[in-house]
Parts: sequence; C-alpha cells; structure tokens
Amino acid sequence: MTNVEDIVQLRLSHQQLTQHNFTTPTELVSWMGAIQAQDYAGAKWAVAQRLDSVAEEVIEQAFNDGQILRTHVLRPTWHLIAPADIRWMLQLTQSHVQAVNAYYFRLAKLDDEVFAQTHQIIAHALTGKNYLTRNQLAEILHQHGRDHDHLQMTYILMKAEGAGLICSGPRLGKQFTYALLEERVPETRQLSRDEALAELAKRYVFSHGPVQVNDFGQWSGLNSADAQLGIELAAFSFDQAVIEQKTYWFAAASPQPPSLPETVFLLPNYDEYGLSYQDRSAFFEPRHLENIDSHGSNFSHLIMFQGKIIGTWRRTLKTETVIIEASFFGRPTQLQYREFLVATERYGKYLHLNVVL
Repeated sequence: MTNVEDIVQLRLSHQQLTQHNFTTPTELVSWMGAIQAQDYAGAKWAVAQRLDSVAEEVIEQAFNDGQILRTHVLRPTWHLIAPADIRWMLQLTQSHVQAVNAYYFRLAKLDDEVFAQTHQIIAHALTGKNYLTRNQLAEILHQHGRDHDHLQMTYILMKAEGAGLICSGPRLGKQFTYALLEERVPETRQLSRDEALAELAKRYVFSHGPVQVNDFGQWSGLNSADAQLGIELAAFSFDQAVIEQKTYWFAAASPQPPSLPETVFLLPNYDEYGLSYQDRSAFFEPRHLENIDSHGSNFSHLIMFQGKIIGTWRRTLKTETVIIEASFFGRPTQLQYREFLVATERYGKYLHLNVVL
C-alpha cells in the first residue's frame, strides 16, 4: 500500500462493497463489528449491498428471527450487532456510553433508584418472550404508578439495554419491540477487558481498514488511550503503512484488490463507508464535505463512484414506487450517470418497487 487510491481500494474490498465473502446477514454484521442503525431502513440496505442479491425481506426476517439485533452499543446510538457479540461488546463500551448519557439522566431526573425500579417492572413484563413495544412498556410503567415523558422513556430503555437486560425483539408490523436479552440470546462467551479491546480493534481494522488510530476511536467511542491500546494489543494481526505522513493499520498480508470498479453505489445515511472514519479525506473532497456539513445534512444518503463521494440522494417510498432524487456535486460524466441508473434499478429490485427519478 503506497498511496490514497490503495487505501480506497482496500476499504471498498474489506467493507464488502466490491467483494462479497459472506452469505448471511449475521455473518456480515459480525464481520463489520457493528453497523450504525438509527435509520433502520438505511441499515438494512447497508447490509444488503454487502451481500449477493439479497432483498429487503431477507434482512427483515433475519432481524425478526434474532439473527441480528439492534441496540445501543459503541456510542449512544442504535447499531446492528450479531448475537454472539452483544454481551462482550456491551460490557466493553457501556461505561463511556453511560458517561455520555449521564447529563441527560440528570436532565430527565433519572437516578439509580429509578432505574432499579423500572428495570424490575420491564423485566417482569417481558418474561416469557412477551415482546412489547415502547408504548406498551410505557403503559405498564404507568400501571405501576410510574409516569415518564418521551425523554425519560428513551433513557430508561437505553439504560436497560446497556445493563444487558433488554435488546430488540421481532417487529410488530412496523413497530419495534423489546425482548429480554437472556431469552433472546443464549449465553455467549465472556472476554476480559483486554481481550475485548483487542477483538474490537481486529473487527474494525479487518473490516474497515486501512485506518488510523483516531478513526478507531471515533467509530468505537473509546477514548484515545483505549483506542491506542486496542490497536497495540491486536498489532500482531496488522500491517501498517505511512502515507502522506499518516500511519494506517490494515489486516496483515491483505491481498491487493483489483482496480476500482466503474460502479455507482447508493449508500444509505449513516453507512459505515461514509461515517466510520474521523479522517474522510480519502473519499471526500474538502469543498464537498464542507458544503454538506454547512447544510446540516452531514448524514445524507451518499452517491459513491470508484470510492469517491460524488453527490447525495433522497428516497420517497410510495405503494408501488420509490422516488429517487439525486444531487450531484458537479455534472456527472456519461459513465457515472449510466452507472447511477443501474444503481437505482438495483435499489428498486431490492425493495420490489418501480423506480421513479
């Protein structure tokens, strides 16, 4: 690896965008470590693009069956995570997640006594694989004399997730439900803190590399000392290279992928390719990044061609169609626009909807 183009090629390959090494959503999510998922529809599309010809209902079924879970891990936001990883990853990351949330706990007038009471009520309500929605849990808390507003319910449930009490259950129509973690996921392996730091570093570097230590810190939510320690503990599995005075880590003996394919990808908002690096200079021209940030749409759906972000897109779902609106940073070439049309058709096929531009 000698230049920025090599970085882009390897990232596209390791992130499973230009090669597909896995056949199930569980395998893919486990490889990625965790996939940011506050936009659930976007997260499903992020998974599908990294598998071969998978339709939306396949990802949805995997979620409903508990083959992939959705919880607050790494940072105070939703992520998809594999069942085998949920316990050790929660144990590693919850101290800083809850530290970030501490201000909001105080703002919402929530303390350890409140959490102990609400956790007990929630656990009793969910026992026996009785999957319940947020509103249903709020009603049960009300019946026990505990009324909570929207903000309080958000942090009561997030705290219960962080404590390893609850996780996602199957969807009820379009609504999310909660399940007891001990009923949803059989007992899984335990890791020491150093083992967990090393494992998380390997997951990230293998699936997102080449990366800098600060990239790992941003993605994982770990402080700089822990991020550095994680890389050092797993360093025997990595190679490193210095490019433009920046040190990059990547999987040892990574084969050089083929030249960048002339393919357009419609990346969802919060996609791992767009957001999981602190330094995004390898795929974002500074003037375009500044333009996106200045319009408050840092988390836009992104149009990517040969590893570079060349525009943004929006989707509007109708009964039989999906309307796609594109905004390119500059006039696309004929090749780019032709491949963009191919990408929109791929998205329509995934949804089983006709595409309207």
